[in-house]
Amino acid sequence: MIICLDQRTGGGCGAKNSDTDTTCHTCGRPLRYALMLMDPDTVVGAYRVLELIGYGGGGAVYTALDMRDAKLVALKETFDPSGTQSFRDEFRALRRQQHPGLPRYYELFEFNGNGYMTMEYIPGQSLHELAEARKGPLPEEEVLAYARQLCAVLIYLHNQDPPLLHRDIKPANVRVMESGQIKLVDFGLLKLGHQRTRKTIQGMGTPAYAPIEQYSPTGQHTDQRSEVYSLGATLYRLLTGIVPPPATERVAVTPDPLVPIRLASPAVSPGVAAVVEQAMAIAQRDRFASVALFAKVLLGMGRPADSPLPPPAPPEISMALAERQSIAAHAEGILALAIHRERGLLASGSADDTAAVWRLADGSGVAQLRGHSRGVNGLAFTADGDYLATGSVDTTVKIWHLPESRDVLTLEKHADWVLALAASPDGETLASGSADGMLWLWRFYDGRPIGSVQSGSGVWSLAWSLDGDQFATGHEDGKVQVRRRHDGLLLRKFEAHSNIVTGVAWQPHGSLLATVGNDNIGMLWNPRTGQPLRSLDGHGGNVACVAFSPDGALLATGCIDGAIRLFRTSDAALVAEHPAHPRGVNALIWAEHGLISAGMDGALRVWDVAKV
Repeated sequence: MIICLDQRTGGGCGAKNSDTDTTCHTCGRPLRYALMLMDPDTVVGAYRVLELIGYGGGGAVYTALDMRDAKLVALKETFDPSGTQSFRDEFRALRRQQHPGLPRYYELFEFNGNGYMTMEYIPGQSLHELAEARKGPLPEEEVLAYARQLCAVLIYLHNQDPPLLHRDIKPANVRVMESGQIKLVDFGLLKLGHQRTRKTIQGMGTPAYAPIEQYSPTGQHTDQRSEVYSLGATLYRLLTGIVPPPATERVAVTPDPLVPIRLASPAVSPGVAAVVEQAMAIAQRDRFASVALFAKVLLGMGRPADSPLPPPAPPEISMALAERQSIAAHAEGILALAIHRERGLLASGSADDTAAVWRLADGSGVAQLRGHSRGVNGLAFTADGDYLATGSVDTTVKIWHLPESRDVLTLEKHADWVLALAASPDGETLASGSADGMLWLWRFYDGRPIGSVQSGSGVWSLAWSLDGDQFATGHEDGKVQVRRRHDGLLLRKFEAHSNIVTGVAWQPHGSLLATVGNDNIGMLWNPRTGQPLRSLDGHGGNVACVAFSPDGALLATGCIDGAIRLFRTSDAALVAEHPAHPRGVNALIWAEHGLISAGMDGALRVWDVAKV
């Protein structure tokens, strides 16, 4: 098909025409320089085009079928040969990223002189389509739910090394799945760290949502504050039902033509309106310095006032963490830890596609395990410590013989990212969970499957009870499920968090279940009833991990703000808080004489914990 859009000038009515038309049937414009798009059933390499999703001056996106395995994907095509490098940069920067708010990237290839990439197909509708259908403001509560997820994915991107700036945040680039999960898409203007990028068209991004500095001739002045502006403009559109005026218009006219939020939509609370309007300040210096700060102010830190839970205990800093040892363990962020206390071994899994085993006594390396093609998210030792299981984004579980540092089994039942892995306390049974909601139980020593169950939502965390009769899983939909060991029967299911349950832990010798999530809080539960007992407040962002001390008296949490926090389990009092990893704490585990942390900086740190 031919779209009436002149690629030289951007003019045209946008109407669709057949491949044989020479003039637009709608406006009569010549189609010599118009946009040529692929028709349904066009074959591109291993993919068959099904339908057009959308297009712009630089490329188009289609739904397509991978003819090798009948998988539905999004197929992105670039038209501009001069943009091939940025197309590659986008793919390489994003294919390693693992976040529920990002699509997965599959393949990069060339066909007939054009560049293509395939990525996860995201069903649902965009925030733009949702807002257009509502024909007016969205409820504040709904907008803040979207804001929480958007902030989480942007904070994740900005914490990468180098930081990743999207630079085209707008309602049309945020897709909402049926579950309510959002996905940030279209990274065609991606900026890596502080690189300088030259624009190829007048301005960059979409005028209504792009900050004024994005129109700089070189684009070198964009930073996190630029993303804050675009995020604020997106929320403004949802809260008011009005498309904001372009920043170029706002600086050219006095007074500012931006309609105050509460004038357009009086139902919006004054605090929310003020924060969003500050995010949209014309001058960078007048905006929030980061998305994390914007999120903290906009979303707050605690639960709502009508929460049925008792208020958290006030801070009582009575414990201290002192760093005893640091190991530069991996080239990229560490995603998981496992410990074998009797053998004095620690295992780490990383986004660099490897796992490693270390001696706790001196931090020396025991084994480097290479064999996965994507990041390692889960780890588990056998009871004797001779074998280690690893779960990966490459969808496989591998079992390694540590004395030989080689994989002896590859378990390939999962069809999606393996995000959670844990062994029963007796070391006989291995449980694995993946992003598509599948749970598998295996005999650890020979890898034979015991059974499987579809949980209904992506499995992000997993932990066994001390007696090994049950295991708990944390899910993408914010729920926790408790299942029976021998057959995976669902015993209990309860709403735990308003976002992904990133960590779950059973109290040793006790009766508590702890969870943390991407809603900035931790919780303590009665695992037999699913009733909430206490909340663990005071985190500065998404909480990634949780671990009980061996005696169950303390609970440690790791947060995207880089801090470790210790809570007393008896009353949920915050008793210690210490900066640990500048780019976020991803994993925690208690050793006999201290706490071990791992972060996005690729480092392992051992901490002494003492009373003050």
